[in-house]
Amino acid sequence: FAEISEISSNKRDIQFLREVTNIIDEHLDQYNLDVNTIASKMNMSRSKLYSKIKTLTGKSVVEFVLNYRLQRAAKLLVEGNLSIQEVMYIVGIESQSYFSKAFKNKFNMTPSQFVSKYKEN
Repeated sequence: FAEISEISSNKRDIQFLREVTNIIDEHLDQYNLDVNTIASKMNMSRSKLYSKIKTLTGKSVVEFVLNYRLQRAAKLLVEGNLSIQEVMYIVGIESQSYFSKAFKNKFNMTPSQFVSKYKEN
């Protein structure tokens, strides 16, 4: 999984992304975390947040948050002794079908296939 320092070498950009991911972490289990909440906590407008995230990552804020949630889910699935449903709620995704579909889009395998593949190794 990519670390923030792999996304950018600029210290200000790294700090910015760390602040954003810290906010996401604080609200990780809240499925309704939205752009307004993040922008407010960052003391910036929605449009400024969107353009900064888009410039640094190539993703929208919503895509960045989902990507972050899925990366955290993958890590929890492999490192933790948690069920897929427990992990899903921990990362703030309430619908199992949405979680499975988004996970498969990101990792090209279902959460259970991912667990089977990476927990064995």
